[in-house]
Amino acid sequence: MHNLWNATDKVETIKKYIDEGANIHILNSDGQNLLISAINKYYRTSCVDVIKFLIEAGINIDQQDNYGRNALMEAVYNGYKEIVDELLNAGANVNLRDKQDNTVLMQMMRTIFPPKYITLGIVDSLIETGANVNIQNGYDGWTALMYAANYNHRSFIQKLLDANADISIQNRNNDTVLDIAKKIHNEEIAHIIQNYRFKLIERQDYMTEGLLC
Repeated sequence: MHNLWNATDKVETIKKYIDEGANIHILNSDGQNLLISAINKYYRTSCVDVIKFLIEAGINIDQQDNYGRNALMEAVYNGYKEIVDELLNAGANVNLRDKQDNTVLMQMMRTIFPPKYITLGIVDSLIETGANVNIQNGYDGWTALMYAANYNHRSFIQKLLDANADISIQNRNNDTVLDIAKKIHNEEIAHIIQNYRFKLIERQDYMTEGLLC
């Protein structure tokens, strides 16, 4: 029997095994498929050809493991932008939730010390392909913006605001993102949110005046 798990860093070998009838859709004990396995090996193989082949061969790109994590979440967490873009171009669902009810965008924002290689470009790619910035976690009602504020991710906050993140949403404790910033005594983030709110009000007033003219 062919061991596909040992072949996920060699595109010629995995092609040969599949041509000979190996099952591309097998899962390991953690519920991971070959695509997730290949991404987890990417740091030492840099073999994007295997990942491209698996996608083209029809592997389930949205397969979630026992923890609800999928290929896109693994690629984003590790900062593999090339793979992120391959998955997004193949139609990966950017709004799937893990077992903690977090989307990939939420996962990024709630990381205390996000790896430096999780770039703003990855955030851009997720948003451009339909990541919903206003989804709320079903347990605590938090949004990606709230997590970003809580963990002091200022650059991410601006990206989310530029994508029309709703600052009026309340979590299960009836806190908005501004309330959260104030509770953790982060004056800089509170200032960013307040300025954004003032600009929204000014824009609404301008539009109202235009309708009245």
